[in-house]
Amino acid sequence: MSIPAPKWTSPDAETLLREASKLPERDRLRLAAELHATVPATLSDEWTEEAVQRVEAYERGELKTVDGREVMARIRAKYAR
Repeated sequence: MSIPAPKWTSPDAETLLREASKLPERDRLRLAAELHATVPATLSDEWTEEAVQRVEAYERGELKTVDGREVMARIRAKYAR
């Protein structure tokens, strides 16, 4: 079972994602943060602060991360019928 991704509204978006995915992890994180800053805030101040603290902890090497593909594989294994 897979959840379909929403369709892109711009043909350039998929190309941009493909190219951005080739960047080093640190640059991808920075790019994600910069892009997020351009979207109207929908998170409470508390959640925004939590996100900032987590990024800072990651940058200091204090936060363990898991590859997105591994996360998705675990979810599929757990919930696939």
